[in-house]
Amino acid sequence: FARRFETYGARVAATAVAPVADAGALLTPGAVFAAAAAACPAHDDVFCAALVTHNVLRTLGRYAKEVDHNGVDYNPRWFRAERDTWVRRAAALRARSMIALQTTAPLAAQSDRYGPWYHTFGLVTFAVQYAALDGDAAAIGLDELAAYVNKLVTPFVTGHPEGGVERRTDVDAVALAHALLQR
Repeated sequence: FARRFETYGARVAATAVAPVADAGALLTPGAVFAAAAAACPAHDDVFCAALVTHNVLRTLGRYAKEVDHNGVDYNPRWFRAERDTWVRRAAALRARSMIALQTTAPLAAQSDRYGPWYHTFGLVTFAVQYAALDGDAAAIGLDELAAYVNKLVTPFVTGHPEGGVERRTDVDAVALAHALLQR
């Protein structure tokens, strides 16, 4: 199951992320999502596109944290196969793409421009999954609860309280999921 999504992520990395990074252009979350939708077998599969977008952006933002103390690299195969190249690309894209959403966070967190975006698409994935399980694409409930729980958990994970921008990001992610499901 996971390998299938990793294959789609490899397509997105090769067709959307690498060319943009290598050309010195701007990468946007929307462009990654569009490439993910095209990479998924059913091009209208919002769950697949959101999950793949989350996974690609998370890899670019957290690749260093995916290597354990024994040197085992848990990054996707597409990243590991060209690790040095992807590390260079990720750094270059971080510097010029992915607008910073965490302006209330400490400076170190502000420099993680991928985090808020993969977090957004993680919440979109969760909300789409919940809507599918609930059978009601317009249902409001557990996904909003997830956004609220995130507000409570953030201080323990990041060391600082969730700011207004982060809370707004959570609410907007849930709204985005509902909008995507209404298409």
